[in-house]
Amino acid sequence: MSSSALRLPSSPLPPLPVTPTAEVWAEMSPAARERFIAEAGAALMAHQEAMGEGSPHGRAKARAWRLLDDFFFRSHRLAYLNSELPVLYPGEEVFCPDLLVVLGVIDPGEVDTRMCWSVMEEGRGLDLVLEIVHRGDRRKDLVDNVTRFARLGIEEYFVYDRGRQRILGWRQVKYGAREYQAITPLGGRLASKVLGLELTLVDGRLRFLRDGSPVLGDGELLDQANILIDQAVSRSAEIESQLEGEVNARQAAEAARVAAESQVSEEAAARLAAESRASEEAAARLAAEARASEEAAARLAAESRASEEAAARLAAESRALEAAAARLAAESRASEEAAARQAVEARLAALEARLRSEA
Repeated sequence: MSSSALRLPSSPLPPLPVTPTAEVWAEMSPAARERFIAEAGAALMAHQEAMGEGSPHGRAKARAWRLLDDFFFRSHRLAYLNSELPVLYPGEEVFCPDLLVVLGVIDPGEVDTRMCWSVMEEGRGLDLVLEIVHRGDRRKDLVDNVTRFARLGIEEYFVYDRGRQRILGWRQVKYGAREYQAITPLGGRLASKVLGLELTLVDGRLRFLRDGSPVLGDGELLDQANILIDQAVSRSAEIESQLEGEVNARQAAEAARVAAESQVSEEAAARLAAESRASEEAAARLAAEARASEEAAARLAAESRASEEAAARLAAESRALEAAAARLAAESRASEEAAARQAVEARLAALEARLRSEA
């Protein structure tokens, strides 16, 4: 038990009672045992009131008890925990630690009727003691109790020096050795084999760690669950907003894609219409050219026929001229022949005349 020196007692306190030996205890009547337990409790209470524990000490003690009690309950491990409960070892001065742990014993909780932990009646001693020092007697907790608890066979002993923000721990060198060895901290943590946990300081508070994670009480778990729920709701809202944004973005992208495809389709239709018009115009030009070619061919054919007809006319005229020439030649020859005949006849006539004249 540790305390805060808030006031000094007005008169010296009587020494704490010493528990009878196991033999004497066995011979005591139940009533005598109850009287001793009551006297021991009253004496311990007087010492507590005289030392005047402060609120920081009480809160730290209650929180450690609550955390460990919740931890053992959730771990389904049997462990008896209590605080400021008188502890009776045969032949030893009574004491009441800030927190005691006994493994393998059912903790009845609120229906616990124990007025003390009597080693003679329970058949076993404590497995772990935790003392919390605020501004009290550090020699008692850090020196006297180390020797005493080692002699009593308490497996582990821890001190949370709240005022100096440190944790100290001791463990039996080996089972039944009744000699302590200081527990070496690793990374600011002290391992407890009895608890299966590590003790450390986090933000100026005593914390118990399991596999590196803080052991949480029911209230802390509820707070953490509420935080997780709030985070989940917030995250859900964020995801919903994000999904809505993505849906809107996809819809906008889809609308843009449809508009682009529509524009492409319209442009393609316009190109096809232009190409169709160009094809029609080309076909019209080809048809016009064909008609022009046909008309030119027709003109050429007509001109050819006209040329042929002109040539025929020229040939006919040539033939007519030739015939006329022939006629003229024939007529000329006939005229020449007639003239020749006339000449001949004239010469004949002249000859005949000459002959007749000669005759």
